[in-house]
Amino acid sequence: MSNEYYVPDNNNDWQAMFLKTDGRLNRLRYLKRQLILLGISILLFILVMAICDNGYGFLTKRGELLITIINLCGFGVSYFLDVRRLHDLNKDNTIAGVILVAGIISNFDSLEGLTEIGGLVTTVGMLYLFFAPGTEGPNKYGPDPLGPTLTAEAGNAEQATNQNNASDIVDAVSNLTGNSQNNLVGNNGVGNLNNLPNPGVNPSNSSNTNVDAEDDGYESNDDDDNDDDNDDDDDLF
Repeated sequence: MSNEYYVPDNNNDWQAMFLKTDGRLNRLRYLKRQLILLGISILLFILVMAICDNGYGFLTKRGELLITIINLCGFGVSYFLDVRRLHDLNKDNTIAGVILVAGIISNFDSLEGLTEIGGLVTTVGMLYLFFAPGTEGPNKYGPDPLGPTLTAEAGNAEQATNQNNASDIVDAVSNLTGNSQNNLVGNNGVGNLNNLPNPGVNPSNSSNTNVDAEDDGYESNDDDDNDDDNDDDDDLF
């Protein structure tokens, strides 16, 4: 199955919401639509009882017929909802057919014992559809109604993309770290080495010192020579 996205029924399209059997219906939407259907039925019952009252608190024959028609229509619409709910469970419409037949039987009091059995089967079937969780992901009846799902092929492609993105991030971080280290060594390393204090004597200072020392030595030698000459003069005189 290809990568599909579930599109909920348009809330303004009542036929799509209540009168189709294709696709899936999750528990919450199923419950809401059954409550809407029940509310409409109750309003119609009240209207029929108000119009078709025989004056003694009972319905006329026409009123009873209208109530029966309303019940049958309600079971018919509920059948479509039941089928789609069963599709969400990855099941066919067999249980929905059983619930429909049981509901119709329960609507006729003349069937005596079958009426109670039909009502019990209908109740159990409805409770099952209300609480049974649907299958996760797509099934043979369509995509998951709870949201978009990915096939295995699409999931592998997405995983490969995530791995490539992670590799690109690691490479970018490595390049950034390497460039930072090179910049530190290239730009600051040589300058720092030049700025390091030299434990030896500064060549320029040492040259000047040697020249001064030589000058001092030369002068001191001259003084010694003068002293020697003076001594010689003293010896002569």
